[in-house]
Formats: sequence, C-alpha cells, structure tokens
Amino acid sequence: MKNKRLWLFLLIVFAAVNVFAFAVGSFAGLATYLGNLGPWGILATVDLLIALMIGVGWMWKDARQREVSPVPYLLLTLATGSLGLLVYLARFGMVHSRS
Repeated sequence: MKNKRLWLFLLIVFAAVNVFAFAVGSFAGLATYLGNLGPWGILATVDLLIALMIGVGWMWKDARQREVSPVPYLLLTLATGSLGLLVYLARFGMVHSRS
C-alpha cells in the first residue's frame, strides 16, 4: 500500500506539471520545442522513448499476470508519456516476482 501512495503522489505531481506546461506553453510550444531540440534534446528524447518502451514492456507483462487488459494504459502512455505508466502503477503497484 505504501508503494501505491508513492505512485499516486508522483502521478498527481507529474499531472500537475503537465497541465501547467500545456496551459502556459500550449501545443504550439511543444512543436517549437521538438523543432529545436539540438543534440542534447535529441539524446534526452531518445532516452525517454527507450525508458517508456521498457516501462510499457514491463506493464504489458504485469497486466497479463494480473489478468487485466493493458490496452487502456498503453494508449494513455502513447498519448501522455509517463502519465500512463504512473496511472498503472498508482492503480496496481508493482509485482515483486522471482523469475
């Protein structure tokens, strides 16, 4: 239960940051950012995409073990990035399995 509270807290904080960024910067600001990444921005973006792919792979396997459809969380992750994974973690927490 303690882990779920941590994930819920992170979800709320990160969702608030997202709302702030879109309220202040808008979608046009996101397009401008993506158009002017430069080498460090490209590195950070690729790193984020790799981390999200690892997270989605784990989430997919974990959801199947729980007999829950991972599709809504996958779609949310594709649409919002880390928010989708945080929603899943806030809902289900993490399974500690020995394999």
